[in-house]
Amino acid sequence: NKDGKLQVMSVNKLIPVFIDFPTCILPENFSIEITTKWKAKQRYGAAVNIPLTAQAYYEQGVRESFRLTGTTTAYGAATATTLLTSGFDLSDWAASPDKLKAIWQQKWLALVNYSGLQAWSEYRRTNFPVTPASLSTSPTAPRPVRLFYPQSEVASNGANVTAQGTIDVFTSRIFWDID
Repeated sequence: NKDGKLQVMSVNKLIPVFIDFPTCILPENFSIEITTKWKAKQRYGAAVNIPLTAQAYYEQGVRESFRLTGTTTAYGAATATTLLTSGFDLSDWAASPDKLKAIWQQKWLALVNYSGLQAWSEYRRTNFPVTPASLSTSPTAPRPVRLFYPQSEVASNGANVTAQGTIDVFTSRIFWDID
């Protein structure tokens, strides 16, 4: 909008929410930074020099997520610290034996609040977090592996959409989803 804020629609689609765009992307930047640096450190060891520890990046990302969602304003900065020192797996870095799963959990929690599609993409990419099946479906029922193309894509690129064949969201993987 004219004030330099990104307008996104809230979950109920009735109330527009304005987010300062640079603020909106920070949690994603932190999660990308920590994920790539953590993986690089695992793969290349001492050859990789990162200025902060993986724990510092993780905690910085969680605090930024709390700030973005308004949790810090509503409940105080100590709320994030309480979570980060809780002793719970996937929240407290020191208590989490699988550090990547802790990162993925907090990244998913941050994204689900303002970018549901990105959170779903992360879930599909990592198969994490483990989410229970809906009570209205069988626990063994297949989960969606893709979404239908939006109507705008069908209208502007119909030939390529049609070339994909009949799309079943439970069995038809998108062209880049190979595993």
